[in-house]
Amino acid sequence: MNKKLILLLLAVVLVMGLFAACANEAVGEDPTETNGETTDAGQEPVPDVHIATNKKVHFKIIYPTDTAEDVKESIQSLYEALVNRSNNGVVLISEADSKGYNADATEILIGDTSYPESKSVMNSIGYGDWTVRFEGKKLVVTGFSRDALRKAITQTIQAVKKGSDGEGNITVAGNL
Repeated sequence: MNKKLILLLLAVVLVMGLFAACANEAVGEDPTETNGETTDAGQEPVPDVHIATNKKVHFKIIYPTDTAEDVKESIQSLYEALVNRSNNGVVLISEADSKGYNADATEILIGDTSYPESKSVMNSIGYGDWTVRFEGKKLVVTGFSRDALRKAITQTIQAVKKGSDGEGNITVAGNL
């Protein structure tokens, strides 16, 4: 009888612990929200990034050599958005024509390049998804399908337009 009572009390304590843990989360609260920016749990907000300053773009655009024509048209639109807002230094190049991988280079990686940043981001998205986010010094613009990739490119173009001050400076949110 004594053992049954101890087991019952232990079960009650465990159940109360579960209820106490659930009670700490208020409905509608997001514990990862900081200063209006939502981040992954445990990560700091990503600071804004200067794509161009004083009419000079600091990022070159790299895309896979086997990119489909409709996606190349979207990439061309991104290129033109950067040129129209900076007037200087925009480089658009296929991965095969680039000088190879440089971890320290600031680049906009379009699609599924062979660069580790592209692979990391592609492995983190689901079927049909797309994303635009910074991985180190790379802005990775990618999607699971061609349609999803074109949506990601369109989102990037909108961020460039929104972040342009008309004076040749382009600043985008670090957590597009």
